[in-house]
Amino acid sequence: MSLQFSYLSIYDREKFCMGAYESGHPDEYDARELIAQDEYFSRMVNALGDRANIIVDHYDFDTGYSKDELAENSHFALIRAYDEMIRGTNRCVFFCRDDVEHSDHICFPWKEEDDV
Repeated sequence: MSLQFSYLSIYDREKFCMGAYESGHPDEYDARELIAQDEYFSRMVNALGDRANIIVDHYDFDTGYSKDELAENSHFALIRAYDEMIRGTNRCVFFCRDDVEHSDHICFPWKEEDDV
């Protein structure tokens, strides 16, 4: 089984402002909807205005057969717990592991051409 997830990031041109994990592989249209519906994300992009850039990275995690149930139970909490556990070690963060495949990268400005 493969667990599909994404990491949505908001940048002020080049500087990281905030990010969050999301289930599945949203495209640009879906990412815009998710951001508009989320209180914190929408506040951030509205505050940044035309400086807001969105990056969506898609990942596939090969859970294997024995990990299916574990993966279905709050997998983002497990990812955050993993990252916290390895902090201060030379281990890589979760989405840089060998069993996590980076499958796509989308980058777009929050303001669409029609908005300008």
